[in-house]
Amino acid sequence: MRARTAPRHLAALTWLPVLFQLAGLGCGDTLIDVIVPADAGGGAGDPGAGGGAADCAPSLAACEGGCVDLSTNNANCGACGVVCSGGAFCGAGRCVCREGDGMCNGVCTFLDADPQNCGACGIRCGSGQFCRHGVCEEGCPPPQISCDGECVDPEWSDGDCGCGDMCDEGEECHDGECDCVAPEVRCGESCVDLRSDGEHCGDCDVWCGDRSVCVDGICQ
Repeated sequence: MRARTAPRHLAALTWLPVLFQLAGLGCGDTLIDVIVPADAGGGAGDPGAGGGAADCAPSLAACEGGCVDLSTNNANCGACGVVCSGGAFCGAGRCVCREGDGMCNGVCTFLDADPQNCGACGIRCGSGQFCRHGVCEEGCPPPQISCDGECVDPEWSDGDCGCGDMCDEGEECHDGECDCVAPEVRCGESCVDLRSDGEHCGDCDVWCGDRSVCVDGICQ
């Protein structure tokens, strides 16, 4: 008995295990697995395959992880796998910096104020200079001033409050003057907590006496 060849059009179908049972062979029933070749379907364009280019809209591209817009995707900018880093973002399919910044050594930098890239990449300001509007200038960048050869903010620097005045422990610089750290306030020459200080309870110079204590600004 000669076996019959399967029609060619079956090869184009997505294969499934097919069992043909041949009977009457004398030695009992025989089961034969007929397997359609693997290239007979299920390619990238098959909706059931997943991840293929045919799965994405015409304006999108199939990259690892799904369909993406190559014109704006920071992880796939202009092409799959091109990552925008260093503060850059993807715009029109290119990694670009925000307006006013320049890309220097792979990092977006503000050329107007960067002393290492002042006005253009690689232009470094010298010692004692700062970058303002893309030009290296002598001195300290405002509002800082030079105090003993160092640039400090005289309005807020505890070590040079007003340039030269060092704040005491428990004080901090505010508007160029040393002041107490909240919630403490100044009473005379001292910083005190009016909520619990027995000699300044609720207000400066309010003494609770030897037999009472100050709780929440009230002598008890």
